[in-house]
Amino acid sequence: MSECDAEVRDILLKALQYAAYEDDWSHPLARSLDGITGEKARWQPPEGEGIWRIVLHVTVWNRNILDRIRTSQPVSPAEGAWPEIPVDSSETHWLQAKEACLASLEELRLLIETGSLDAIRSSPGVFQI
Repeated sequence: MSECDAEVRDILLKALQYAAYEDDWSHPLARSLDGITGEKARWQPPEGEGIWRIVLHVTVWNRNILDRIRTSQPVSPAEGAWPEIPVDSSETHWLQAKEACLASLEELRLLIETGSLDAIRSSPGVFQI
């Protein structure tokens, strides 16, 4: 791996680390979800989106980035950009949604850490590095 590739990989990993896990200039997503119950997450403000829908949105778009890198195709999330909260929105479903979101961040981290930078560079609409 070239020095430039190592630097690019490091920049991407640091950006993800600060967005998802570090408490620096913004509160990290991973900790923002601590203590949020399904009932709280289900609440919808009069305008905008509630926590549960935002978590679903982040998850499908993280997975979309992964799909675009892996397939080199300009795919869109099958669930749509803003998936609906399950009709049976139990606490178990909320915990599964949270876990899926955090797992998508971890999967993205692993791909950046160990995957091909050429695949990342050439994926449609993902990164311009």
